[in-house]
Amino acid sequence: MMEIPDDLCKEIFVFAKKTMNVLKEVYAAESVYLCTMCDGPMNHFHIQLIPRYSFEKRGSRNFVKERKEYKEDPEKLLKIRELLRA
Repeated sequence: MMEIPDDLCKEIFVFAKKTMNVLKEVYAAESVYLCTMCDGPMNHFHIQLIPRYSFEKRGSRNFVKERKEYKEDPEKLLKIRELLRA
């Protein structure tokens, strides 16, 4: 992220903001956390958008969620695509 042009960085974060609002709506989340991650040499960066719910613990000691098996939900994926295109 430190090495990409400012205009590209702006586009990425504006898109992330839009996606956060879509995820909040589709998954009925209370909020969506944004986290940037990088490990090892600076050869890439990625952004994680993590839906958070009212029943979950909050705070810096509870940022990481327990990993669960991924279950694809075609209806929600379609809804996300539709809302991102709007």
